[in-house]
Amino acid sequence: MQRNAWYFVLPVVAFIISTLGYIVFVDSFHHLGIEANRLEAILDFYPSLPQGSTLFLGESQVREDIDCTKIDELSHTSSCFNLGLAGILPLQLALQKDLIIQTKPKIVVIGVSSVFFDETTNKNDDLFLLLGQDKQVTKDDFVMGLLSEEEKKLVSMNFYERAVYKRKFILPFFVSFFQNLFSGSSSGQEGQADKVNLGAIYDFKNPHFFNSTQNQAELEQKITDPKFKKIFEIENSSARERAAFLYFVKGLQQEGIKVIIIKMPVHPLVWQNVPLSSQKAFDIFISKTAETFGAETLDYEHSYGAEYFNDLTHLNSAGEEQFTNEIAQHLVADNSTRGDSYSIQ
Repeated sequence: MQRNAWYFVLPVVAFIISTLGYIVFVDSFHHLGIEANRLEAILDFYPSLPQGSTLFLGESQVREDIDCTKIDELSHTSSCFNLGLAGILPLQLALQKDLIIQTKPKIVVIGVSSVFFDETTNKNDDLFLLLGQDKQVTKDDFVMGLLSEEEKKLVSMNFYERAVYKRKFILPFFVSFFQNLFSGSSSGQEGQADKVNLGAIYDFKNPHFFNSTQNQAELEQKITDPKFKKIFEIENSSARERAAFLYFVKGLQQEGIKVIIIKMPVHPLVWQNVPLSSQKAFDIFISKTAETFGAETLDYEHSYGAEYFNDLTHLNSAGEEQFTNEIAQHLVADNSTRGDSYSIQ
């Protein structure tokens, strides 16, 4: 009988040990994708942010187009931080409202375009999982009411449920790891051109990820594709994302945080091809938001020529330098009028 009992006990012990081993492994496994890793880094960074900071929020346009190192130099401070994240949506920013308020920033700058409110190409559900891990995320009735049932599950997962969910990341990570291991460096400079700067995940000053450029023919093909062009038409965007944006701006303003909404630069091909009615609708939405909640708006949407872009929405190095300088000039002038005297050198 004792020998037969071991046939039952051993599999149970093996299951328990293997399960515990998996949970320990997956708890320390953080290879969740570039954007998920950057959000994780941002969430970890919030508690160390100095009070009175200027925070730049938004998706990859903000991340690629703003150089906080330059802004710090021009304003003689070290309080500018670029927290831009590709694929972030207003709803995911709304979940961070209380976290951001607790850092006591002086100014929050939100970079927007119509694409920011689009869920058809600009949605990363894994970010909900990471947000749910932080106990300080905003889970009031309004925000939770905007979430789908699946998103509610993601932000409410317990430790074990998150461990099970993370299985989806493990195989792709090891496949990618071994591909890179055996491919070596034979691809040369040409192969490196399209690779992202992984160090930028933890860079909150000038986090450039991309170094590739699309030519005119590629851009024209994109913007004339009806499905792609729709992401620039605000009337086709998500109503809940627009509602979350209003909630987020209102919440910051109510805490005495100055909010600046920047209409980010887009390639001339965009505003030449997107219907004028869509552009006007976007303008009205942003201006009414600012007017209702007392935010400030800056409009750079049509300010840069084609020679300043890498693609339809991201500036190249020359564009980023000029755009950053213009934003810095505005922030310094604004600080001066409110008694914080900084000089441009």
